[in-house]
Amino acid sequence: MQFGWPLPKRKEFIERLNRQPLARVHTVYFQGRRQDLAIHNIPIEFPKYRLDNGRTRSAQATYLARHPELPADFFRADAESEAAQKAQHEILKSMLGSGEKDLIRFFKSRDQMQPFILTELGFVLNGNRRLCSFRELMALNKEEYESRFGNIEVIILPPADERELDRLEAVYQLTEDIKEAYSWTARAYMLRTRQQEHHFDVRELSAIYQISPTEVGDLLSMLSLAEEYLEDQGKANQYELVDDDEFAFRQLLKTRGKKRSEADKAVLQELSFCVIQSWTFGRLYSVIPKIGEHLDEIQKAIQDEFPTPPETKESKAALLLGVKSVTVDPISKILEDPKNRTVVREIISDVLDSAEERDRERRKGGRVLSRLSKAQEHLLAALNNWTTTKDLAALRAKIEEIEKTLMGLRGKLDAPSKN
Repeated sequence: MQFGWPLPKRKEFIERLNRQPLARVHTVYFQGRRQDLAIHNIPIEFPKYRLDNGRTRSAQATYLARHPELPADFFRADAESEAAQKAQHEILKSMLGSGEKDLIRFFKSRDQMQPFILTELGFVLNGNRRLCSFRELMALNKEEYESRFGNIEVIILPPADERELDRLEAVYQLTEDIKEAYSWTARAYMLRTRQQEHHFDVRELSAIYQISPTEVGDLLSMLSLAEEYLEDQGKANQYELVDDDEFAFRQLLKTRGKKRSEADKAVLQELSFCVIQSWTFGRLYSVIPKIGEHLDEIQKAIQDEFPTPPETKESKAALLLGVKSVTVDPISKILEDPKNRTVVREIISDVLDSAEERDRERRKGGRVLSRLSKAQEHLLAALNNWTTTKDLAALRAKIEEIEKTLMGLRGKLDAPSKN
């Protein structure tokens, strides 16, 4: 499988294509205006994947985490690198979807529907996953798929800077055919990359990707929390491990924001990481706000179980502020031992169960008072709207029944004082 022609050969070929008269065109809104660009038919081996692809940036970080022998700039140093292109193909292959969104299954019985969009140097701006699926089908059975995918339709963009390419990429990512939804970590990583490398501010990112400025900020903050969690687990940059925990990190961000002291924020974060790692006592995302609500009680219960004397250590950051040492958070010290984490999760569950039981008792007491208030309303209405009735015996029996009930309630009320 060839992952793109060499650059000189691509440039020469593109120059020849650009000299051809317009036949069919495809319209794109690019560089602030509508442009009719010629549709060309080219060999499937011609284009290279765009390594600066928003969808795959977090997956690239994961790939590097799993291949520590590769340099950190493996995907950035040389876009022409055959090794990087092959790795990108493997990443894209893992993103071809399943079920109804399985691109290989989809294109086994369908032809190309939209032209690929290439940059002026022949990198695929839009259609990387489709190109990957076509190449996989060709590798599966070249004889069967050669007539359909041996040549592909493309348009080639005029010269443009990276920010302009990002804007166009975003438009197509939002409306791509058989779109496979981004994971939240992929969205967040893409936003941060565009912010850091191409200098988009939050307002611009909001407009380009059609999400609110608040959501942009939340995703970036959630990503930072997720990265701290993965480092805590010894699995830095393996973002797919937290793809199913979006709501947990969203709740952590929200609950953390309600804490005023940095100490409380730190403890909440440590305990949240502990339950995100493993939680079998209910819904994960719903437990984090409860930890925040009962944080003091949970801390005390943990410290009662694991008596830990205060510990201080030198800190370079503290030294810069003129402080020789800092106090180590005892919860953090306790959680350093993996064996303690299971016990801590059980303590959290017990504390929250006790708190829930107290809430149930309070709600129960509230319901009794509410029912008595309604009963009082009905009795007052009966008294104020008294009319004679022939069935005095039945009325007397009902009043006696009510009196017995009141005596029973009185006994319940007095019982605690007698114990």
